[in-house]
Amino acid sequence: MGENIMKKIMVIAIPLILIFVSSCGILYRTESNFTLTGRARRPLPENSAVRVILNNKDVPEYDEIGVVQVIQNYGENDLSEAVEEAKMRSREYGGDVILLLSLNNRKHLSESDDEVTSTQTRTYYFTVGKLK
Repeated sequence: MGENIMKKIMVIAIPLILIFVSSCGILYRTESNFTLTGRARRPLPENSAVRVILNNKDVPEYDEIGVVQVIQNYGENDLSEAVEEAKMRSREYGGDVILLLSLNNRKHLSESDDEVTSTQTRTYYFTVGKLK
């Protein structure tokens, strides 16, 4: 009998917790898109090193493969997570270097009956290349 009550509580509680967490903005999403602008190479192994350049200093020579767009939708944005996503996409196209091109911040306000919700989107753009 006690197990049935616990199961009923869990069936009700878990969806309510998920609704609460998502409305607080704790759940977030990172997605990415790749645009081929050069010649793709063979994919690199998952653990292959990818050099990361976050400024315009000491940029090595490379052949451009493409551009990765990384989009994060939540309140707290994380550059390290965006870099890891870009490195993963870079390896898929044989790239061993990524260079941060730009980032854009956008704040979205949405209004329902008696509630205004604010979400933030940060979009990073990385050039993907193959070192010479």
